[in-house]
Amino acid sequence: MKGPKTKDVDPEKLIPAAIGGKKKALNSLMGSVWLLTVLLQICERAGRRFHLDEHELRVFVEDKLRTKIRTIKTPTNKTWSDQLKAWCTTVVRNRGIALIRARQRREAYRKRVLRENVISKINGEEIMASHVETPLEDLMNKEQQRERQRLDQRRKEEVRSTAAKVVNSLPAKSDEKKIGKLWLKGKSTRQISRATSVPVSNVYRILAEIGKAIVAEMGAKEGVMEQPRLAAGLQKLVAP
Repeated sequence: MKGPKTKDVDPEKLIPAAIGGKKKALNSLMGSVWLLTVLLQICERAGRRFHLDEHELRVFVEDKLRTKIRTIKTPTNKTWSDQLKAWCTTVVRNRGIALIRARQRREAYRKRVLRENVISKINGEEIMASHVETPLEDLMNKEQQRERQRLDQRRKEEVRSTAAKVVNSLPAKSDEKKIGKLWLKGKSTRQISRATSVPVSNVYRILAEIGKAIVAEMGAKEGVMEQPRLAAGLQKLVAP
């Protein structure tokens, strides 16, 4: 970027004086046409690049320059004016990146809310739920979901333990115990039938009895499920 062609101040004298803490030099620098032209060039370029308000960027970098000018380091192979331009360019670029990331976070949140809103069709009309979940509500819902998962896991472990207890209590070397052991391993009714040579209908009956024994052991009431579904439902909890 070419420097501005203004001669209202000498930046090579003002900049080090302002960095050194001289308020008069800082005020002269901040009010100079030279600095204004530099900042307009930097912010105009950044505004196009990041699609941001040039004026907002210029106000931001001016505030930073007033409060942080002492952080500008002594140039090595640059003039003071080039060093200040590079510093301002970095400040504006970082500000632009921060604003873009904030914009992306807002957009991602907006899209997530739109996805999660319930959309139903009644008589051909789309009705969207008016409530938009806040970040706090989202956090609470996630915590409730984690708690439900923990409870489900404890329940599953309880059922597994009870099922193993019931199966292990069956007579040794009996068909019932063999069937129960295979069932605990997740084998299907037909697989159990082939492995034990017990007819499928008898496997169903034995599994139904085992299922009822598990429910009874856990203190559940009769009629929770019909018998074939009882064994199938329990197996989803029990099988590894």
